[in-house]
Amino acid sequence: MRKFYILLFMIFMLISNSGFSQVLPDTVFLTLGPKKEKLIDHVVCRGQTLYSIAPFYGLMPQNVLNANKQLDMNALRVGQILKVPIPNIAITRFKKDGFVDSLKVPLVYKVKHGETLYTISKKYFRMPIDTIMQRNNLMNYHLSVGMPLHIGWMDKRGVPDSIQMKIKRIFTKKMLTEEDYKRKNKEILDFDQQGIAFWQKGAKSGGRSMTLHRTAKIGSMITIINPMTKKKIRTKVVGRIPPVFPRDVILVLSPSTARRLGAVDARFYVKIKY
Repeated sequence: MRKFYILLFMIFMLISNSGFSQVLPDTVFLTLGPKKEKLIDHVVCRGQTLYSIAPFYGLMPQNVLNANKQLDMNALRVGQILKVPIPNIAITRFKKDGFVDSLKVPLVYKVKHGETLYTISKKYFRMPIDTIMQRNNLMNYHLSVGMPLHIGWMDKRGVPDSIQMKIKRIFTKKMLTEEDYKRKNKEILDFDQQGIAFWQKGAKSGGRSMTLHRTAKIGSMITIINPMTKKKIRTKVVGRIPPVFPRDVILVLSPSTARRLGAVDARFYVKIKY
């Protein structure tokens, strides 16, 4: 087991130095979509796929596709800009206990024609007007078109696991049509989590089938499905994911486990229930 952890750590450090992890800019600008959903721009980096980008924001790939109608998910290019929907629940609006500035990036909204402080504060972000005024040093209610307003913050490490399931339900209901939602409801909501599984590609198939998870009870059984191959297995959680792995990695698998799921890439999208 010790060798398994050490080997995974070494592999991860090599990959992370090659652009493996997600990166947010120093400031993130929010815009509104046609349904008044909040959107941010994500610039595709080397090695990123829709299956690694979506979980970072607590989303499923379909949610990102819905916001980018002409997107070819199999032909992402470096520098391409994707619209990513972000709900209020993913926005840190107040500095509470445990708030760490170095782990947060400011979220800024630019005022559009006809918008008022009341509209932006109450209708868009559900915040007190006084909070917006104090945070932006506003002396009165007057706003000008293009004025940047600091609304809140987002975690540089991505959307926390604790609210990812809530986000999945919010956007499943909001962005899919009612017919699509009813049709896909069971497929989407029957799973407790979705994200990236990581394994040592190229390793020998021998050895035990082992799985690492952040919170599932050690010794418990979890169900893993690979949507690309439709393969599903049940396997045992034997330990915790080392903290060096980025937040979008929800499972670390032994090679035998990954191959049973038909994995091809070292990082691949999975759904799990535990």
